[in-house]
Amino acid sequence: MTRNGKLARATVLFAVAVLVMLVGCSRAARRDGPVDPRDVSAEDWKGPPRHDRFGEAPVLRSTTRRPVTRAEGSFAGTPDSLGNDVQVNVPNPIEDQNETSIMINPIDKNNIVVGWNNYNTGDNRNTILGFGRSLDGGASWVSSIYDPSALAGVSTGDPALAADSQGNFYLGLLAYLGGGQNGIYCAKSTDGGLSFGNPTQVDSGGDKEYLVVDPATDDIYMFWENSHPTSDQAIWFSKSTDGNQTWSPRVAITDSVVREQNGAVPVVGPAGQLYVLWTDFDNDRLLFDRSLDGGATFVSPDIVAAQVTQPASPLDGDGPFRNPLLPSLAVDGTAGPHSGNLYAVWGDGRNGDPDVMVTVSSDGGDTWSAPVRLNDDPLGNGLDQFQPWAVVDGLGNVHVTWLDKRRDAGNMLVDVYTTMSANGGQDWGPNARVTDVNTTALSTSSGGFFGDYTGLAASGQHVYPVFPDARLGDQDIFINRIDALDYDGDTAKNDGDNSGILGDAPCSTGQSGCDDNCPADPNPQQEDGDLDTVGDICDLCPTVFNPDQNRIVFDLTLAAPSTVSLSWGAPRDVRFAKGPLDNVRNYGVFTNGNLAGASGLDLSADNPAVGQGLYYIVRAAVCGSWQTLFGDQPERDADLP
Repeated sequence: MTRNGKLARATVLFAVAVLVMLVGCSRAARRDGPVDPRDVSAEDWKGPPRHDRFGEAPVLRSTTRRPVTRAEGSFAGTPDSLGNDVQVNVPNPIEDQNETSIMINPIDKNNIVVGWNNYNTGDNRNTILGFGRSLDGGASWVSSIYDPSALAGVSTGDPALAADSQGNFYLGLLAYLGGGQNGIYCAKSTDGGLSFGNPTQVDSGGDKEYLVVDPATDDIYMFWENSHPTSDQAIWFSKSTDGNQTWSPRVAITDSVVREQNGAVPVVGPAGQLYVLWTDFDNDRLLFDRSLDGGATFVSPDIVAAQVTQPASPLDGDGPFRNPLLPSLAVDGTAGPHSGNLYAVWGDGRNGDPDVMVTVSSDGGDTWSAPVRLNDDPLGNGLDQFQPWAVVDGLGNVHVTWLDKRRDAGNMLVDVYTTMSANGGQDWGPNARVTDVNTTALSTSSGGFFGDYTGLAASGQHVYPVFPDARLGDQDIFINRIDALDYDGDTAKNDGDNSGILGDAPCSTGQSGCDDNCPADPNPQQEDGDLDTVGDICDLCPTVFNPDQNRIVFDLTLAAPSTVSLSWGAPRDVRFAKGPLDNVRNYGVFTNGNLAGASGLDLSADNPAVGQGLYYIVRAAVCGSWQTLFGDQPERDADLP
């Protein structure tokens, strides 16, 4: 839905020179794809970036240093539904926090731990890990810095959290810029995440570690990337069977072929199956492996889960930030009808701008479904969705959250959105906005870096996304709590008819046993005055029957020099005016016209002269009246037929 349920009046002036610059240059990544990751050294991946993998971008440190804040801080909140964001970290103005991981105590659902990269180091280190603990389901937090004596003076990052059946938490981390202390480590907490002890080293060197615990055995499994003598990069594996005291010798699980690969994410299936997914950057695909014997053996060759298209990178922000394709993997560990299903999600550029895609396996990863686009904003609208994460809740519902710019036509302001499947990934419900504020991807001390991933965890019917957010002037860590059964907390259920498909049976006024007709906006009476199945509170035109909401989103494309077209998706009856516009804004002779059932306006014949712009107004019937949806200035509306 659009902001406040109303369609904004848009007026735009286009000049050919500006089009060439904005579309031909800043969107070059969208046309031609991101910089080939094979052209960047694997060393550039190590830690929060000293260099941008998709283009050099040195980290900019704040010139003002402050002592590390280790005092406890709490942030009260009541995250009962969408739109109640709670800050996790202690605020540190001008210093960023990003790249999140989250875990819930399996024996105490109110005990939640979050980890992140923290740029407030108090010295010349790049980052040290921050972490926070909640004992009340995410309503308030104690925030701390992980700065163990064993890693004194060493930068740390890439947090990854897991927990065992006894309620102990484990923190995977990368140590870098520390010489001989560089490597992959794991630390343990025995006090519910209030503190973590000195870490145990798992490997020297490496990058992007992630870990998982088998709930039946409490074995800890760690996967990460590191160099390999015959395959350039490999995904490595190790396990601990004694609660992080010792780790087995590392084993490369990937095929012995030269390729650049990273981003391994493991999960444990309902019968102890060990699954892992990662990105093969050289061949644009997601690769999958599994072990059915606790990591003693893995499948060979690696299984292709999906062919992918690298998304645009860097993305627009207050300082462009990198957007590598790093996947997430979730498994249904319940005893429900889709037990054992695997869900792989990732950011993908196949539709011209970054979208979120999913593929599903119901046979342990042998085969995977055709990818499905999860974000339901108009296809190819040039707005970014990125950093998705997936989880399966205790009821077997699959949730995916991601960062999303759809509410800002300028493609700068970031929200968090979510979607859910209640039938094993066969159908996906409408997207719902999670955040109550959207903010620019602002980098104050992390130099064009907004993290490489976000976090998501579930307990029972509640899901907890954790994400970076710059609403306070620098990147901080926020969390929200989503009720899988009732997003907006208005007692009208997301899937009120229990069909397993969200939104297939929207309620009418006063009706029950049906699906919430505005799942992200509280409306307990389900008012729908025009009977178009869209509740009045989120209806674009609440007094006009318009079940498709007349959503018209324009996509300006430059197919060749001085060749422009406008498109707006579903066919509409439109009126338009167009004509040349010179540099001093003197209007020439305009062409007026009507189009019935049109989905775009071809302007390729206009071809203005060098230095001359083109001027357009397009109107469409919305809410029973003609509204200007695209054009230059309101006073030119008189030129319309």
